[in-house]
Amino acid sequence: MMLVYAALTLVALCCPVLCCAWLTQEEFFLAFAKFEEIVKEFDRARAIYKYALDQLPRGAAQHLYDTFNRFEKQHGSRCVDVAIS
Repeated sequence: MMLVYAALTLVALCCPVLCCAWLTQEEFFLAFAKFEEIVKEFDRARAIYKYALDQLPRGAAQHLYDTFNRFEKQHGSRCVDVAIS
């Protein structure tokens, strides 16, 4: 499975025109972020999700929003900054 995500990423980076022919933007960002998750690059995956969410309208990328929420629940930080008064 990891090879599939690696191949998608490589094709998209080397030839974005070819990638756009058979992947939507949402699918591309999901595949790229999933690949980064698999190789344990959680900060990179988070950056990809955030970039994608800035680029795509929420109505057109509901699956992306749902996947990002799942990602944050699984890998997000539990640290809470408390203001001291």
